[in-house]
Amino acid sequence: MQRDSARALSDVKSPIVSTDPPYYDNIGYADISDFFYVWLRRSLSALYPAELTTLLTPKQQEMIATPFRFDGDKQAARQHFETGLMSAFGLMRQRAVDTAPTTIFYAYKQTEKHDDDRREVSTGWETMLSGLISNGFQITGTWPVRTELVTALKKEMSALATSVVLVCRPRPDDAPMADIGEFNRALATELPEVLQRFIGEHIAPVDLPQASIGPGM
Repeated sequence: MQRDSARALSDVKSPIVSTDPPYYDNIGYADISDFFYVWLRRSLSALYPAELTTLLTPKQQEMIATPFRFDGDKQAARQHFETGLMSAFGLMRQRAVDTAPTTIFYAYKQTEKHDDDRREVSTGWETMLSGLISNGFQITGTWPVRTELVTALKKEMSALATSVVLVCRPRPDDAPMADIGEFNRALATELPEVLQRFIGEHIAPVDLPQASIGPGM
């Protein structure tokens, strides 16, 4: 349906959310959808008139960081994506139920180099984590799930076969805080054990860095 994901939960009672959000600037979903939409509109508009009123798919509010929709302004495109993602996560947190977690699929390996210190960071992951935590979620579990069939068009690409499922619940208001030292010590103690388990479960080498981000969170 042509509904704004940042508002679509408002009229749903006790929603259980499991979603695969947009991957920053990686895929132009609306543009790709037009290939199919024009035929769906011709064949199904009588059955679904409210969803098929436009000639092409709506694009202005699409939640991706696409500079060409902002006159080439990368910062404006990034702001559009981050603001939309924050709004969607905020609504998910407000409507979260106690009986089931919110689950978020993610399979995005984009990185950016920081020339000042030669570090590589994942903008998509950073935005995802910031959006969840700042809106009051805590990540209570992560699962690498083999979701992609890397064949045909993908077989010539360095494509990921694994998605990371983030299991999120509302963070209690009285939850304790940890300083950076405590965090680093816990990470050094717990993460190697998880990585060994992933290796034992035959996670592909190309997918291992992606899968390890989840337990790190």
